Amino acid sequence: MMDNIAKKQVVYTIMGLWESDPENNVINFKTPLGTKLYNKVVGDKAKFDINGTKYDFEILAIDVVNF
Repeated sequence: MMDNIAKKQVVYTIMGLWESDPENNVINFKTPLGTKLYNKVVGDKAKFDINGTKYDFEILAIDVVNF
């Protein structure tokens, strides 16, 4: 995604309920950030506020993780 506030690209991996490693941008889909990004498609813009922190993303790509 493009982080329009920081002016840089970021990558998040959205996983299930028990997978989470926020320091490495791995989040589960039920977290506040995960719920805001879930079901977005390439080209979508996402502007929101979580606990006083503003976010402004544009979805550039979506890939399936093979592990």
